[in-house]
Formats: sequence, structure tokens, C-alpha cells
Amino acid sequence: MPRTALLLYILALPVLYDSVERLFYVWGILTEKVGWLQQRYLDAPWLSTAHLLPGILFFLTGPLQTIPALRSRPLRFWHRLSGYIYILCAVLSCFAIMVMVFTFPAAGGGLTIFGTYAICLALLLSLTLALWAIRRGDVKTHRLFMMASLTLGLTVATARWIIYGVNLVIPVEFTVAFAPASIAALAINGAIYGWVFRNDLKSFLAKTRLALRR
Repeated sequence: MPRTALLLYILALPVLYDSVERLFYVWGILTEKVGWLQQRYLDAPWLSTAHLLPGILFFLTGPLQTIPALRSRPLRFWHRLSGYIYILCAVLSCFAIMVMVFTFPAAGGGLTIFGTYAICLALLLSLTLALWAIRRGDVKTHRLFMMASLTLGLTVATARWIIYGVNLVIPVEFTVAFAPASIAALAINGAIYGWVFRNDLKSFLAKTRLALRR
């Protein structure tokens, strides 16, 4: 497996593990007593499934978009198929979580609600621009915004790694740490994305400025 995809899967491991575990509780596969944080998912099983199951597929198909071999002509069908699954799951999971933060108490309160909507709306906009670009045959811009959406989605994974790291030094409650960790994760992911795609971003901004002047 290419290095980039492998690193992305490793980054996504905590959120994949949490999502699968929560689904198992929601579906009754795991029946142990849980705390209030997990109980929220059990109290809204259909809504939780609508967020968690597409979310798992989002994190499984997202890294596939970085594998060059899948974009080659013999395997291009699988690249497109995984891409459409990725986009559909992103849309479903985003809409579900935007409802969930009002259905039951959001960990982190109002800041988490604001952050959830900001990230989800930015992610959905990125996917819209990615689809618009590929329909025009602009592969470079398509890749730029597909990776932007994955970068935004991986915020929840990076936040968990930050919380794990902080807990090695100072024990903190997940609900207390989640909102600030998410802000830090968004900044870290954004900085890495900006550096990796700096040339593509410059090219896109230049084309956008030129188009606006016309």
C-alpha cells in the first residue's frame, strides 16, 4: 500500500475504532453498561447509525483517493466508484451529525456545535467544488478539493490523537478536551494540507483571480 494512504489509515484508526464500537452498542452486539457519552448514541439508534456507518465508509474510502495506481486507466472505474461512495457517505454523515448535535447534548457544548457546522459546511462545499471541477475535466482542482474534504473529515481523528497525547501528561475528561483538541486538530490538518498542496493552491487562486477580473 502506498505510504500516504497507509499514514491516513493509521491517522483514522481511533475514530474508526470508536465508530465501530459505538455501532456495536447501538446494534446490541455489545451489551455492557456504558457512560452517558455512549448512551447518547443508544438513545437515538437510527440517527446514530446514519452518522456512524457512512462515517466508517468515509474513512475507509478516503485514503484510496490518494493511490495513483487506482487513477490509472485499467483501474479508473474503482477510483471513481470509491470516490462516489466517499462523497455519498460524507454527505450522509455530515447531515446526520448536524442533526445529532441538537438531538442530544454535544460533548463540548456550543463550541462543538459551532465547530461541527463549520467543518461540515466547509467539507460539503469542498465536495461540491471537487465534483464541479471534474465535470469540467480539471483534475488538479478536483484533487485539491477532494483532499480538502478529507483533511476536514480527519479533524476528528487528529483530535483524538491530541487527546491521547495530552492524557499521557495530564489526565483530562474527553468532554472537556474535545472542543479545544478539535480546534488544534483543524489548525494542524490545515497547515499540513496547505504545505502539501501549496503549489496547487497558488495555481487555483491565480486562476480564480483571473476569472474574477474578466
